[in-house]
Amino acid sequence: MLWDEIGVVHNVASSGLAEGALLGAILLLVGMGLVISIITQFYLLSLSCLALFFYSLMSLVVAGYLLYLPSLLPWTSELIGLLSAAFAVFFYAYCYSLFQVRFWGSWMSLVFCVYAFIGSIGLLAGAFVDPVSSSGLYSFFMIGHYPLVMALPLFAFYRGIKLGKLAWLPGGLVLVQIGWWSWQQTGESLWHYSAEHPRESVFALSVVVISTLIFGIVRSLQQKRDALAEVSFLQRVESERLEKQVDLRTRQLREALHARSTLLARVSHDLRSPLNRIISNVRQVKAQLIPEYLNKIERIALQQIEFIDDLLEFSKTELSQIELSLAPGYLFGFLREIEDEGGYLASRQRNRLNCSFAEGLPRLVNADFRQLRRVLINLLNNAAKFTKEGSIDLNVETIGSQGREFCIQFSVVDNGIGLPEGASDRILMPFQRGSNVESVEGVGLGLSIVKNLLAQMGSHLKFEKNEEGGCKFSFVLWLNDASEEEMDSVFVESHVDTTDGGGRSLMIVDDVALPRMFLGDLFSGYGFEVTLAANVEEAIAGLRDTQVDLIITDQFMPSADGWDLLREVRRLRPKLPVLLYSASPARSRPDMQDLSFDAVLLKPSSTEDLLSCIDQVCPIHSSLISP
Repeated sequence: MLWDEIGVVHNVASSGLAEGALLGAILLLVGMGLVISIITQFYLLSLSCLALFFYSLMSLVVAGYLLYLPSLLPWTSELIGLLSAAFAVFFYAYCYSLFQVRFWGSWMSLVFCVYAFIGSIGLLAGAFVDPVSSSGLYSFFMIGHYPLVMALPLFAFYRGIKLGKLAWLPGGLVLVQIGWWSWQQTGESLWHYSAEHPRESVFALSVVVISTLIFGIVRSLQQKRDALAEVSFLQRVESERLEKQVDLRTRQLREALHARSTLLARVSHDLRSPLNRIISNVRQVKAQLIPEYLNKIERIALQQIEFIDDLLEFSKTELSQIELSLAPGYLFGFLREIEDEGGYLASRQRNRLNCSFAEGLPRLVNADFRQLRRVLINLLNNAAKFTKEGSIDLNVETIGSQGREFCIQFSVVDNGIGLPEGASDRILMPFQRGSNVESVEGVGLGLSIVKNLLAQMGSHLKFEKNEEGGCKFSFVLWLNDASEEEMDSVFVESHVDTTDGGGRSLMIVDDVALPRMFLGDLFSGYGFEVTLAANVEEAIAGLRDTQVDLIITDQFMPSADGWDLLREVRRLRPKLPVLLYSASPARSRPDMQDLSFDAVLLKPSSTEDLLSCIDQVCPIHSSLISP
């Protein structure tokens, strides 16, 4: 087209005005987008803004605006290469994030990264080689962005990756550009990179940045709405919890006077057994120690029992409700404590206590162990009082399960004096006793307390006559299974001050991290060198590379268990002691009948028992064991 002088001036002025306005809008858009991306931490917007910024600068250099900076004219090709490479880096990073390339698999992610690296280096190399020879390579990588943004969302869709609506926008803009170029360049090479392309590309990139900005603002608003909804929900839940707490405390306050007398009755009853035990022990050692001091102790204990009897007379009222406090705990460790206490109760009248704990019991359960202990000790104490030179059986077994809930039956059987006829209902009432127990001390609170506690737990006490004489008391409880990860500790601190690790090396093998770390911290504090292993394979590997004086292992672990570890240790290092520290007694497998651990402790044992057992199986003078 031929222009006259005035037409040329008008055309140049209008073109310059349009390009200046476009450049100002782009700079404003880029600046605003970067600020918003930093505030909202939406870094996808930052990548698109930087890509637009460098591409706009490159298009200005291509359009000849370096005439306004004559000193930079000799560096035109270098500037085009540097700006193109910078644009490519941020554009590829934008595509990597937008199309979620990291989820395509390691190989496809690597292919994309290699292509992006080669493309960026290829564009950068155009600044330092012959422009004519590198123009084809330069055009290939610059135009290569267009099929790339069309192919990436299709491949992500093929890989089953769910993309947002924003991911389909670049491909749509590319199709619009191709249609525009096809209409403008009929008869010319469609994929030949010319000075006209950057203008349309700058506009397309601007649309992408604006769309990303809108998407980021919408996402930020959605996150704000979600956060407000969550806060509102938490406030509503907290308000409901507080209302329930207020109602609960109000009911507890109304029952305070009634609970006071009940507390007196229960505490008085529960104090009798330990005081009787003190008296019994004092009498046993009286001949060996200073008699006058032991006589004083016995006399004071008897006075306490008399005072308790006065309290019982004062508090003869019906029993009130208590609030159960469920917590995870080791069932077999709890039953071991009951066996120890029950053994003392049985021995007072030369009885034998036989305990049977079935193998099918869960190792950890959620229960109110304090109240369950009161129930079992009251039943064992009741059986021991009314049985002389006989036997008392404590049986615990699982009779059913539903998911993580176990139905556990507890029973106490004795061959004592039994129940008189017609006393089955009366003996469960507070301060009521059978007609055949007048000569036995007691006030008739034990079974009533048991009945009340079991009612709180959703159970009830059954009793029947034993064929061999005596009674059988039983009850069932539904208890939820628990995990060691919920435990606060796997041992009972008894504050042993005289133990020194002496440089001995322990290996602790447990698949649960919490008990593994608890035991590691405990033994490290006593001067042991501790190695931790999460499974049998890791333990065997560490055993080959590390000097170990003792292995402490759990029994039940996935894949290979404590018995598999014991077999491998006996094969590799026969003299190395192995201590089993488990939530249940040692359960030998049929293929392990010829193997046994050097020692077995139930969780949770006291630190005194743990350290004493270690000193027995691994004394300091024999701690150096050849590998």
